[in-house]
Amino acid sequence: TRTEIFIVEGDSAGGRVKTARDSYYQCYLAIRGKSLNVYKATIDQLIANNEIKDMISSLGCGIDLGIDGYESFDISKLKVGKIIFLADADVDGDHILMLLFLICLKLFPELLYEGKIYVAETPLYVINCTDNTAVYCMNNEELEAKRKEIGESNIRTIDRFKGLGETEADVLWETTLNPEKRVLRQLKIERNDMELADALEVLFGKSTARRKQAILGSMMDNFDEILEENENLYDFVEGLGLDESLDVEDVVY
Repeated sequence: TRTEIFIVEGDSAGGRVKTARDSYYQCYLAIRGKSLNVYKATIDQLIANNEIKDMISSLGCGIDLGIDGYESFDISKLKVGKIIFLADADVDGDHILMLLFLICLKLFPELLYEGKIYVAETPLYVINCTDNTAVYCMNNEELEAKRKEIGESNIRTIDRFKGLGETEADVLWETTLNPEKRVLRQLKIERNDMELADALEVLFGKSTARRKQAILGSMMDNFDEILEENENLYDFVEGLGLDESLDVEDVVY
């Protein structure tokens, strides 16, 4: 139950985790590039994907596709106590985490119900002090609090935390892998969570219009009004019956 597997993106980050980890109880799996978006993938695509094959083999508990006669999942055969996703603290890293979450939701949902899956939070900033010590901050709020606590006169520089592949092994252990100091975020969901299912359908489903409305609608209060105006303009232009022989100056708005 103490054994942990870190799932990281890329050989560079994987190599760093390999060096930094405690190999007595921490193992790692480096995936090559962004994993398959499994939300709309077929069973054949799932089974043929190399990254997914590696995950299935590493976890050892089989998969659960929710298909009668194809039930191979057995949580008692899980080889590890914790499955920990590890990615850079940027937008690209968030995308990778989401793809890994979808793989587990599609193939190992019981692991999410049972709280076996975590995300390791990496620092956003490092404060380099004049006494040659370093203070790591997980977010902007912590950065501001630490700056006041330390005092500007005692700060040499404040740097953005490097990507996993560029982080020194001892720093990666101290900030992200060490169970006594790290910050883990548990990914645990409820069975039959319809709100989650609806959100995933909006973001990864077939309806582009619904996805556009959900994303842009969260950015502006009058999205529906703007959308209606754009559709009216589109209908107007379509009604002009323009062809390639018509010059721009011939059209009057």
